Amino acid sequence: MTLHHLEIFAAVCRTMSMTRTAEELNMTQPAVSKTIRELEMFYHTSLFDRIGRRLYLTDAGQKLLSYTEEILARYKESVSLLRDGSSFTDCSLSVNLNVGESVLSDLCNIIAQENPAVSLHVSVLNVSSIAAQLKANTCDIAITEYMDEPFFSSEY
Repeated sequence: MTLHHLEIFAAVCRTMSMTRTAEELNMTQPAVSKTIRELEMFYHTSLFDRIGRRLYLTDAGQKLLSYTEEILARYKESVSLLRDGSSFTDCSLSVNLNVGESVLSDLCNIIAQENPAVSLHVSVLNVSSIAAQLKANTCDIAITEYMDEPFFSSEY
């Protein structure tokens, strides 16, 4: 199963027609039908009931559609984020007390001027808490004057 399978499945669900989906995606109708059969074989279930010339989504098909919509939305989000950075709207910054007292205000102003669409979330913490956040990947940027942790390296 590939992302392409899911895109075709979503299109069939939208049109409820193999023929219209084929036209919409510039494919042949047999290629669309084959893709749906491959999905059904992969999941070991019927995704559509075929009554006459009409398609009806089965319960399994409805469940797959729910997952498919989420997967395709995440895929589009990743393309947007990684290709043009347009989805980057939140940034977490953690600093220790000395940095917070000395440069934090100026730094926040610069970030706001350079990136007006970014919502900056700032935490002033001790160094061990900052190290824990970095290890857990729960902050994007950390600034501290010294971190005695072999996990991290720094250069001046």
